[in-house]
Amino acid sequence: MGNFWTRKIQPVAEMPGFPQELGPFAVARTPFAKGDFWIKSVGFQGGGSFPLMGNDVGTEWIMEKTVLERCVSARGNRHPHVQGRFSPRHQITLKQVYREAAKIPDEARTFVWSYPCDGWSWLVEKDTVAGSFLGCGGFVYLDKEYNIVATTTLMSPVGRQAGLFFSKPRQWNAEWTKALAKESRFQKVTIQGIQRGGARYFCWLKPGEFFLSSKKQPLVPHGGFAYLFHENLEDGTDPRDCYFAVLLEDTLIEKNSFLPGPYMMCGMPEETPFSLRDQMSPPADDADTTSVTL
Repeated sequence: MGNFWTRKIQPVAEMPGFPQELGPFAVARTPFAKGDFWIKSVGFQGGGSFPLMGNDVGTEWIMEKTVLERCVSARGNRHPHVQGRFSPRHQITLKQVYREAAKIPDEARTFVWSYPCDGWSWLVEKDTVAGSFLGCGGFVYLDKEYNIVATTTLMSPVGRQAGLFFSKPRQWNAEWTKALAKESRFQKVTIQGIQRGGARYFCWLKPGEFFLSSKKQPLVPHGGFAYLFHENLEDGTDPRDCYFAVLLEDTLIEKNSFLPGPYMMCGMPEETPFSLRDQMSPPADDADTTSVTL
């Protein structure tokens, strides 16, 4: 298993349609599973479990280096673990054909989005399925007992099957930014092609996301991604700020079962990672290490 999950794959650097469109994405399973994440509820004491959905404003998680060494080919030995953050948990809303395309197991009932983790670029090899989960993000699926039953990450579908589709960009409301920023749900963009399109922060919007402080609401019955094209989360705005809703149409999977592209070739892996670029600087104690261009 280790050789498969840590196999390096040439990443795709471009996403030429963004921000006029997002995706579609291929979905890849990762090796992370139950027991690999130590959960700490935000605003609650203790850890090891997810809170009830009504109380869930996001959870922090820690992954020990022993897991990284098993799944990711960790670099060096300065850091004993890696830390990340989950979005608030929500019930799965996709019907069966889309569950299969998104590689969601039958026993899964709820899910979260896992944001790019702190320090991923100087901790792990990025051009792997497991490295993509830590550096790009991914979905984590739970059964009715809150046990993690699967984890996936988003990858380029060039020449391969796409599993996650999105609407055209929709107008973003600055009031929504403030509400989400209070819960630390906007995180830095790491996908290089999206950075080149001007986006600086992104957020996973849970299905049916609703803001009590706003008269207008985003239309995301199955969730979606929001993107901000500025650095100021307090009161910044940009006319390009937008969101993309997960799109469900039965014809999409049939029409897009394989997407041709300039990178398609014999022997190409089923999914190809995106080129990633870390917008954060490494810790001070890593200042003498070799820089990593992502």
